[in-house]
Parts: sequence; C-alpha cells; structure tokens
Amino acid sequence: MVNANLFSQYRVDLRTATVSNSPFALATIPAAAPNSCPTPNSVPPTFSANCTLVPFTTSASLGKVLPNATTPQVFQAGSSATDVVLGITQTPGFGIRVDNGIGGWDPATGANLAQYNRYIHGLAFFAAPAIADVTGDGTPDILQSADSGALVGFDGTTGQPAAGFPKYSGGWSLFTPATGDVTGTGQTNVALMTREGYLSVWSTAANGCTGNSEAWHWHQDDRNTGHYGTDTRPPSAITDLATAQQGSSDVLSFTAVGDNWKCGTAAAYQLFTSSAPITQDTVGSATAVTVTQVPGASGAKETITVPASKNKGVLRHPCRRLRGQHRAAGVHRGPAHKRARVRPRSRRRARPRGSGDRGAGGAATAAEGGALVEAAEVVSVVPAADRRPIVLPAEHRDARRRQ
Repeated sequence: MVNANLFSQYRVDLRTATVSNSPFALATIPAAAPNSCPTPNSVPPTFSANCTLVPFTTSASLGKVLPNATTPQVFQAGSSATDVVLGITQTPGFGIRVDNGIGGWDPATGANLAQYNRYIHGLAFFAAPAIADVTGDGTPDILQSADSGALVGFDGTTGQPAAGFPKYSGGWSLFTPATGDVTGTGQTNVALMTREGYLSVWSTAANGCTGNSEAWHWHQDDRNTGHYGTDTRPPSAITDLATAQQGSSDVLSFTAVGDNWKCGTAAAYQLFTSSAPITQDTVGSATAVTVTQVPGASGAKETITVPASKNKGVLRHPCRRLRGQHRAAGVHRGPAHKRARVRPRSRRRARPRGSGDRGAGGAATAAEGGALVEAAEVVSVVPAADRRPIVLPAEHRDARRRQ
C-alpha cells in the first residue's frame, strides 16, 4: 500500500505492478470539539459532526490484529481533510486548528475498519504506528506517537484506548515507537525518542513474545524493510553458560534461547573448537564440532557433552537459527577467565530510503538482552592452555552475504 498522493491510499500489487482501481475508503473520527472540522467556504462557518482523515505526511504499518486474519490489516494516522485544506488556503498567520486521528483498513478490499478510527493527541508527522501487544491479552495493539508528547495506544480487539495509555514522553516525537524485551526479563517494553533526543522506555503487561511480531519498529522491523513478515530477529545471547568435567569430557549447560531473541525455538546449535582463543577474525580457522542435539524451546535447560578428543582447548558455542542464519552466544565466566565483558555491537542491516538506526521516523529500537537492537558481542580473555570452554558470538556472516 502506498500514498499515491498526500490524500489517498491505494493498494499496489508488486508482483504485477498494478494499482487498485479505487483508493481506500476514507476514515472518519468524531469531532473533538464543537468548532472542529469546519466546512470549506462556509460563511459563517459550519461544522461537521465527523472529521474525514487524509494521510498527509504519515506512514502506514501492517499487522494482523483481527482474529484468524489471513492477511494483515493496515493502520495509519491522518489529519482532518478540511483542516488541512483551510490551513493551506487561508491568509498567512490565520491559525487553523488541526484535528488528528488514526484509522484501520482491510488492504484486500480497501474497506475501512471503523472500530479502529480514533482521535489522537496531536499531529503524527512522519511516524507510523507500532503494532504489538501491550495489554497482555496476546492480541497486538496499535501504538501511535505525535507532536503532543503523548504516546497513545488502542486495544487491538476493541479499538478502545488500551489500558495504561496514553504515555507521556514530555517532548515532541516524530518517530515510530519500538517494542521489545529491553531487559530480557520476559516483558514487552515500549521505547520512544523525542526530537530533542530523549528516549523514554515503558514497561507493559505483555510477555515479550506473544503479539510482538507484527510491526515493532518504523517500516515494520529493525532493518526498516517495509515488508510484512521479514524475519530480522536473531536468537538471543546465551547468558548462563556453565561447564563441568565429566571424566575426560566437558559438559556444557545453559538455558535455551529462542529463534527470535528469547521467543520460540532455535533451529540448531553450532560449536567450534581451537587450540587458540577464538575471535571474530579467527573463527574461520576453528574446527566445528558436530552437534546433533535438537534445541529445546526458549527457557528449557540444555546440556551438551564435548568429548576430550574433539576439544582442542577453547570452545566457541553459538546458537544458530537456520532461517536467517543468525548466530548468538553466551560466555562461561569460570575461574580461569582473566576478564569477561559485554560490548554491544550493531549488526549490519539494510537501511532503505536513506534511514539510519532511528530512520526517518524510527525510534532507537528496543531489543532483547539490555541493548537497543544490537546483538551483544561477548569478549573474554583466557589462558591459551586452559581447556575450559569459552563462548564468543559469531558475526552474522550469512545475513551479511544476503544484504
């Protein structure tokens, strides 16, 4: 779906490069005050009971909010059409009140979903909604920032204001909210940046996984792809890796992470060993240790036994997700370590439309594990002769090749 101009939305089939014959149905919101939404050219002015919204400068987001939906719905903020027209045509310096709202649509038909047409606090400018559960019922909700300092939320089931919203950042926001489990504690957080550069993060009633895979960042995801369903989340780092000696073998024990941060199930584990410390630059010369064990679901307790015959001195043990080929890892902080520290490092990601990490309307993205959409790079120093495992994460090399 694109805005063919500032006032209408059309569906574009990218497979056939065809445009829908008609624009999407217009969304309307109830007038917020008696003197809202004046009729153009009416003297003395008359006012409508409803304000018709036009997208104007905003962006859309896609997300499955309706139960059993096979295609995602479209959500986008807009401004009262008559207010916009009057603001353009009136004498300079003549103040025009502009009412703003948000609407929802079925992109297959262009029909407006009236239950999601709601008044919002202020003009959304370049922002798009985030779509993620914040009420804890598992259904994605709709979150929209604006220039008033208010972050509004609407329940994905009823369209009514979500419990605990609006939130107030204290500043004007041009950006899309970002959602994720910032602290890695199994709770969905919402992050929003103001144009002054202040970042606010709020906790919600959601569990960090359910209902948080629709549109968690500007242009849908943390790569700003604009594509619905693109998988951009790697497995989380393993943070509690421990080792024990069992005869001549080493036994690794840890808590399983997910396919998407700490959600779901990783596809496989990869293990590497070397007679020298393994770093990002030297992992290519390390020896892979075959792991046939199927990962358990996130949160499961796991053990992997490494025979002495396969252990050359230093082990590197990342989780690998087959879909997307992302890798992440944890670190064993045993007594042989001289130092262990965590250094956040950004993954290389696609940046369409000239956007950066915050994008043209993307807040610094909330991510799992305590960093903002950055895979944690774990760096440790150990004696080369030590046989205890040490874990270092892999760069997302396969993802880089795809990009």
